[in-house]
Amino acid sequence: MKCDLIHGDISVGNILILPVICLSIEGGDSLIHFCGMLSDWELAKGQKILFTHQPERMVSLLLCLLHNFFRRTILNLSQATWQFLSVYASHHPTLPVTIPDELEAFFHVLLYNSVRFLRHLNSLSADVFVRRYFDAYEQVEEDRMLCSELRSNILHGRTDLQYCGLIFTCSNGAFHPINHVFRRLLDLFNYRYAVETYNRQYARWKARQALPRPVTPDIHDMEFGASDSVSNDDGEEEILDFIRSIAKKVDREWYALPEKPSAEVYRYAGYCRSYKLFRRIIKDQLRLPGWESDDRIGGDRPKH
Repeated sequence: MKCDLIHGDISVGNILILPVICLSIEGGDSLIHFCGMLSDWELAKGQKILFTHQPERMVSLLLCLLHNFFRRTILNLSQATWQFLSVYASHHPTLPVTIPDELEAFFHVLLYNSVRFLRHLNSLSADVFVRRYFDAYEQVEEDRMLCSELRSNILHGRTDLQYCGLIFTCSNGAFHPINHVFRRLLDLFNYRYAVETYNRQYARWKARQALPRPVTPDIHDMEFGASDSVSNDDGEEEILDFIRSIAKKVDREWYALPEKPSAEVYRYAGYCRSYKLFRRIIKDQLRLPGWESDDRIGGDRPKH
């Protein structure tokens, strides 16, 4: 951004749609132009901040200490709204929100409103999808929560929206163009998490190299009792082959270097560090035909 600020809490409640009346210079008809505005900037911070040291984080730490003392269940508080928090931010609560996290939060906001107010073919009801994708969490420690498994799988590319049965349609049943928006944006985030997954696996692999090599005992070194003695009739060769396969698997998992993503993956993942490509994807898709002027529906959509 021009001011080098990170908003830090992109959510439905912090995005305002403002109508602006545009008067014609020649005295013609006036037009109403809608523009978006972000509110609640009091939690914003500079992009160069490397750690979260805002006062609200201290409140979170104090609550975690109280939780450990009273043994009560409370969620990890984050600067960002939980329902629109990026997968990476939920895994790294001590790090500040960055531009890629902001872009992902915009994606979640767009998806949330689309599920609520657009027609879609969904094997799950809208309220069930909202609970499973936005509200759900995975408790990995007594006082630490991660985002829902469904959200993590979609952002990592392990599944997609259409696989979940979430296909948006127009009033005439045609394929809604917003499906292309979600597909292109998800491709961008999938690249990001492919690089992030490799970095995490490489760090673990590098840390294992400093540890002693795991030793798998050989069957000839094992001590058997009289009733447990291994003979050829008991399938000694089969047991030996099984133990050798375990040893090879341990060596392979322990020393195998994780596969590095291609240069193309790194290049597209780098686009997440800027708003330019994200904005271009939205603009390009809005120029395509198929958008309806009134595709909003209501009624059985979940409240949040």
